[in-house]
Amino acid sequence: MRRNNKKACLPLVFVLLIVMIMGLSGCGLSKSQPSEQGKANKETKIALKLGHIVTEKHSYHEGVLKFKELVEKNSNGQIEVQIFPNSSLGNERDLGEGLRIGTIEMALISTAVMQNFEPALGVFDLPYILRDWDHAHKAQDGEAGQMAAKRLLEKQNIRVLSYYDQGFRHVLGIPKPINNIEDLKGYKIRLPESPVFIDTFKALGASPTTIPWSEVYTALQTKVVDGMEGSPESLFTSKLHEVTKYYSLTNHIYAGAVLLISESVYKKLTPEQQKIILDAAKESSTYERKVCIERDNEYMQKMKDAGIKVNPITDLTPFQNAVKNIYEDFAKKVGPDGEKLVQTVIDTK
Repeated sequence: MRRNNKKACLPLVFVLLIVMIMGLSGCGLSKSQPSEQGKANKETKIALKLGHIVTEKHSYHEGVLKFKELVEKNSNGQIEVQIFPNSSLGNERDLGEGLRIGTIEMALISTAVMQNFEPALGVFDLPYILRDWDHAHKAQDGEAGQMAAKRLLEKQNIRVLSYYDQGFRHVLGIPKPINNIEDLKGYKIRLPESPVFIDTFKALGASPTTIPWSEVYTALQTKVVDGMEGSPESLFTSKLHEVTKYYSLTNHIYAGAVLLISESVYKKLTPEQQKIILDAAKESSTYERKVCIERDNEYMQKMKDAGIKVNPITDLTPFQNAVKNIYEDFAKKVGPDGEKLVQTVIDTK
């Protein structure tokens, strides 16, 4: 019996030895990294995923990188911003839906697409309504921008943090340059999924079709469409100059975007954290706008250097006259405050 008891005790001895060794090993780790381990245990980190559809070379991406830098610095690393470019979290419509239901924390989405969630955001996309960069910024940051943002929050549970620039848009195409409004008759043009954009080009006589941004290169390459439109930076950084010939300066619409957060996510933050997010969004907007304006001229020159024929249009009056009714139709879609919203943008000084 004694021999059997000794045998039974042997495994217990081995277990105790292993536990002692592991304990000593653990003591060694805690001595080498005491401060980092303690800090990690005391703080609950928050991770915010932020998606957009363009490349890392775009000013959008530069802007959200600045946002990430500011948030992480000012929160002492408590809030981490994870950026997902190149439609890796989905196209803009997908991102908007994710924000609405709370499956995506943050996104940077064009106002062209966000007007599908709140029509008032389409006021900044009305053709020829914004005179220049300064007018655009003052309108977005002022009363008009606040009106549109309030409606989006109330109806869709999505909060606007700030407005970003993309620039004034022109037509990039394959078969011919656009020198006058007649050249757009029957022109098959790719547009974003935006009622205002579609109405604008129908009024100009073109034949619009909506294609996701990630599929535009192939659509041009295979001549599914004659052309598309956009700002110099967006088009060039997406390499669309490789499959087109002419860039016609129609200047038809100013393109902007909104930095957004799901309200269900925002409400979970402390007041201090909310302030960090809001302040960083505002500062990153100022930074991104500066970068975008600088790059607008830079990428226009790159278009020319790449062999794209850039042609100014001497008289835009026929284009402007053709789209006048869109303002009235847009105001009706927005509702009772539609006319006031449009006039607020026009009157912004």
